Amino acid sequence: MGLCINVAYALVFFGLTPVLGCDIARACGVVAKNIRLSEKEGFLHIDLEKYSNCDVVNHGKRPPPIPLNRTTIELQVIHNAVNSTEEQDQEKRVGAIGLKQSKESQPKYTVNYSKKSKKVIVAGDFGPGSWSSLFYTLPNLKYTSTRTPTRRVISFYSSKEQQMYFIYPKTNGKNGVASCGVTSAASLRIFGDEIGKNGVASCGVTSAASCEYSEMKSRLHPSIDTESTDLNVYDSLGLVALPVKCCTCRDKQYFHFDRATVVKSVDTLSGIWGTHLEADARIGMAYSAERINGGGLTIQAQLIPSRTTETKKIILSNKRLS
Repeated sequence: MGLCINVAYALVFFGLTPVLGCDIARACGVVAKNIRLSEKEGFLHIDLEKYSNCDVVNHGKRPPPIPLNRTTIELQVIHNAVNSTEEQDQEKRVGAIGLKQSKESQPKYTVNYSKKSKKVIVAGDFGPGSWSSLFYTLPNLKYTSTRTPTRRVISFYSSKEQQMYFIYPKTNGKNGVASCGVTSAASLRIFGDEIGKNGVASCGVTSAASCEYSEMKSRLHPSIDTESTDLNVYDSLGLVALPVKCCTCRDKQYFHFDRATVVKSVDTLSGIWGTHLEADARIGMAYSAERINGGGLTIQAQLIPSRTTETKKIILSNKRLS
């Protein structure tokens, strides 16, 4: 069984999908326990634990290793500069808004589909004391007669944008996005729609809402759970985290959205289990810290609002972290 788990971990490390699950490697060398925002923009505080060197660790059945010491470093991401710091509770004083602070709860709503009118019906509470039934059209929505169409439609609401978003499969094999208003009178606008592709609609929250339609540029993970409601919206960052089914060694795939559409995937935040994540709403930057096999860290930074998926990667060796 141990051999199978190690094989699964190797598959994950080389970017392949394991069958039996994900192994978390035994702690050795210098390991990141957390990453936190600094009061200074563009700086990260990384909490570290130091263990025995990786080349002398016994991977047999032994108790979990005990860290030899703990420390915190400050990383200036743009200039790749590492400094020591004594700040342990910095985030309590920082005015920054990160992932934890920007997470928004979703309103209560249901999504159904009328085959007669070919419209998506959203019933929910989108404001104080209000309950609305909203009707939206998703052009070229692909579905079969044996499955409820909305089981393949992903939806979320942004209170900042006052929009409902739908990600849905199109008859051309692509994913569409609809961004729609949530108010009662709705005029419909369709942009560049083609039969057989996936559409995106951006819609307002009113009974008849206007929508903007587009197609996703980024690919959805093949194991995205379209039936789960366990998605997270980070409004101040323009991020949505979509749930991924077991067992692909990750539980969320992150995307950046604006008022009109779902713009791109934010791969920096969509790493495998054990990767530490953070984002800074002050500068629209996403960060991750992932352990390197054999010791050391890979730090990634990606600008969220940009339409490119370019990332900055910094390799911190055990020697540099010590």
